[in-house]
Amino acid sequence: MDIPGAKMGNLSLTGVMGATTKEHGAQLVEDLLQLGIAISSEGELAPVLERIVTQARRFTGAEAATLFLREGAHLRFAVVQNEITNRRLGGYELQQRLDIERLPLDVPSLAGYVANSGEVVNVPEAYDIPSDAPYTFNWRVDLTTGYRTHSVLAVPLRDASQRNLGVLQLINAIGTDGRAVPFHPRLEDVARAFAAYAAIAVRSARLEELSFKDPLTDGYNRRYLMLRLYEEVSRAARYQQPLSLILLDLDGFKAVNDRHGHGAGDATVGTSSSRCCRAPPRRRPWCTRSACARSSSAIRSSTDR
Repeated sequence: MDIPGAKMGNLSLTGVMGATTKEHGAQLVEDLLQLGIAISSEGELAPVLERIVTQARRFTGAEAATLFLREGAHLRFAVVQNEITNRRLGGYELQQRLDIERLPLDVPSLAGYVANSGEVVNVPEAYDIPSDAPYTFNWRVDLTTGYRTHSVLAVPLRDASQRNLGVLQLINAIGTDGRAVPFHPRLEDVARAFAAYAAIAVRSARLEELSFKDPLTDGYNRRYLMLRLYEEVSRAARYQQPLSLILLDLDGFKAVNDRHGHGAGDATVGTSSSRCCRAPPRRRPWCTRSACARSSSAIRSSTDR
């Protein structure tokens, strides 16, 4: 679903600060409503987060942005948007470089501080942070991307339980002369609003994930299989694309249960499923545990092999 006004257009702080006017304020409310609809109707988390970051950049005048998701003791780069670096490296190359990066929460950084403290950080110049500040700028990301960060506005993704699920980090507000300027303090609440929507989307996706998971093997359950199968069959029919469905039955599985117990049997099914589904994200099939304890299935779209 396309969100009206989602194209970036020409970003500048002058246009963005016009959001304080009645007309731009109404547009902000409208776009937030559209994001709410997207969260409730979109089946995948990644496109929703991309849209949220795009709109956050649009209303704050940010040239670039990163949305981090908290995973254990690290922050993962979930969404990376950077017009300058995209033109030089390409969006796929930029994402590939950052996919292998993780920000440890115990290493000082702006995003790490926001994730741990839940506070908003608005930095006019990333390389001029005072030495006594409780955070520091992680210049290694600039080294990895070849980008030059100046101003940073980072806000937490906080859910209803006051847990910090991640960080929305907006980079380089663009002034009328095309140069990076500090983010106006009034934009902090705007960024908070988009971060709140991101937190809702992440929490909803994780709750839905739990409802689709088999708790014994951590694989997807039969309910998820039927839902995905319906979606993939419909897509294959609509676009006249091939579709593959593989059913696997483990030989000697009863002997594993009898000799080592059902815990070992569950681990065997889980390991078999994960090995079956090893592939790059864009080529990875959907693997589930079928109703039969010893059976697994894999769905692969756009392929006849």
